[in-house]
Amino acid sequence: MDPPVISLVVHKDGEVMHTAWNPLTDNGTALSLANRLCIDILFYPGDEVVASTDSGYESGEPFSRGDDCSALRRSITRTAAFIGASIP
Repeated sequence: MDPPVISLVVHKDGEVMHTAWNPLTDNGTALSLANRLCIDILFYPGDEVVASTDSGYESGEPFSRGDDCSALRRSITRTAAFIGASIP
């Protein structure tokens, strides 16, 4: 992209596509993704955050120092990737 921005690279039908949104770095994008995919979020204060699906998949991430929301963003993104991978 010009100018370069942090983004995700998506492969679709053999083509490489770029998206200018990144749920790994943007809280609003991560929460929007969780909302659209109906991802449940559980917080265990001082320990970890867990994002899960109705089908039973869970992605737990330990809280890291300095950026309390990074664990939430990673957990949501991993769960969304699981959902995407399970679509035929």
